[in-house]
Amino acid sequence: MYTNKLLKKFNMAEAKGVSMPANCEESDNPKNISSKVPYREAMGSLMYLAAATRPDIAFAIKKAAWVMDSPAEKDWNKIKHIFCYL
Repeated sequence: MYTNKLLKKFNMAEAKGVSMPANCEESDNPKNISSKVPYREAMGSLMYLAAATRPDIAFAIKKAAWVMDSPAEKDWNKIKHIFCYL
């Protein structure tokens, strides 16, 4: 299953699950993430997943996609939260 492969690829297979795809809590960490963090790759994979089989994560992905040029640590946490939901 694509979702399981995706979770293993981003080392989130053992993450604790959550009940909602969007994280309601906003952190104030403006620190930009390293270019080594696969933010764009994760976003592309999640967008494909939302279009193919999981429309329930589309809104959360849209919120995370607003900062594709310079994502901060809080934005990477949004992506990890979506992975936890899956």
